[in-house]
Amino acid sequence: MPDLQGSDPKAYNLQDALGPNMTVEVRTEEHPDDRAARLVRERREHLFGLWVKGAVFLLLVAALLYSGWRLQDPALDPHNRELAVRVITSIITGFLGYFVGRREGA
Repeated sequence: MPDLQGSDPKAYNLQDALGPNMTVEVRTEEHPDDRAARLVRERREHLFGLWVKGAVFLLLVAALLYSGWRLQDPALDPHNRELAVRVITSIITGFLGYFVGRREGA
């Protein structure tokens, strides 16, 4: 490692003060135009994520309702009945796992 203090006896070595597991970072101030562009991009990404989550939620609810509606048909063959029950239990289990997992991670 090069000598960071150089020849100045009053120089301060940050690495010695921080220790081996810490680092120091120097950042420049964000330009207002860059900040505005970053905020617009983050908002757009957030809204897109909400739309995707909403679309997936609506698709799963539609599949849940359709499977429940198909189960009401007394003439439904056993294979399709088992498939509908499997779809319903999978969706409900997925919803429960998602919401319990979000609570644990928060």
